[in-house]
Amino acid sequence: MASRYTMREPNHGGYAPPAPFGLYENGLIPHEILRLLVGTVNLFDKDNERLVKVTENELRNGRILKPEPNRVLNKIFEGGVTEDDYVRVLREIGARNRRYFEKLRGELIHCLAAKKEGFHLESFLHLYRCVELISTLMPMLYARSQDNFQDTKSFFMDLMKDEKEGELKVLERFISHISRSTQINDVVFVFDLSNLPTRYLEVTKDQIARKVLSALKDDQYEIDDTSETVTVKFLAMSKYIVSLRNRIFHYSASRSNIDISEIGGASHVARISTKEGIYWFSIIYAQILVKLISTKI
Repeated sequence: MASRYTMREPNHGGYAPPAPFGLYENGLIPHEILRLLVGTVNLFDKDNERLVKVTENELRNGRILKPEPNRVLNKIFEGGVTEDDYVRVLREIGARNRRYFEKLRGELIHCLAAKKEGFHLESFLHLYRCVELISTLMPMLYARSQDNFQDTKSFFMDLMKDEKEGELKVLERFISHISRSTQINDVVFVFDLSNLPTRYLEVTKDQIARKVLSALKDDQYEIDDTSETVTVKFLAMSKYIVSLRNRIFHYSASRSNIDISEIGGASHVARISTKEGIYWFSIIYAQILVKLISTKI
C-alpha cells in the first residue's frame, strides 16, 4: 500500500520488541496503533526523507523510554492481563478486521505526524476521520466479543434507540457504555487559549462559546476567563469534536459557523483542540482494548 510514512523502531541501543509486539511482519496492527498512541514508534517521511519522532505518550500516564511489551501493556492494563492472552485476542480480531485496522492506523499516523510538524488543521482532519472510523465499527467489534447473547442484544438496543440518529450519536452512547464503572468519566480536557495571539484571544473564545460549546449541555463545560481555558467533560468530548468540525468546515448561511477570518485562521483553534482530542481518542482506544481483552479471557 502506497503511503507517505513508514513506521520505524526507535533507537534504543539496537533493541527491537519481539514478535508480535514489533512492527509490520513482526507486529499486530491493533497493537501498533497502541504503540503509536503511547509514543514508542518513529515515522519516516518518504517524501522528505527524514525521521519524524512522535514520541509523546498521548495517554499522559508517563513516558515509555523503551518499547518492551510489558511496559506498553502496563500503561493500560496495569498488570491485569498476560501477554499470551493479549496476543491471542488481538490476533483474532486483527485477522478478521485487518483492512479496518489498516485504515485506522493510516489515519492515526498522519494525524500524529501532522501534529508533530505543526500542521494543526491537517492533524484535526485526520483525528476526525479516526473518530468516524471508530463510531460504529468499534461497537460492532465489541459486541461480537460478548459471549452472552442477551447482553449483546441489550447493548445494541441501547445504542440504536433511534434509527434516525447518525453514527456519531451511536459512538456517544457506546463511549458512555464502555466507561461505566470506570474512572475515565472523571477525566476532563482543558483547552488552553492563553497562548493565542492577543488580538485573537477574545474573539476566538467568544466564537468557541457561541458556536461550538452551544452544542453541549451547560454542565458539560466550563469557561475560565482568569486562566483563559475551556474545560470539557469526558462524555461531552465527541460532541465537542463533531461540533467544531461542523462549524469550521461548513459554511451554510442558515447555520452559525465560525468566522475563520476573524480568529486569524483555523490553525489556532485546531491546535488547541487536536491536542486534547488525541488525548481523548487515546483513552477511548485503550478502554476498548481493555474491554475486548477482559471479555475474551
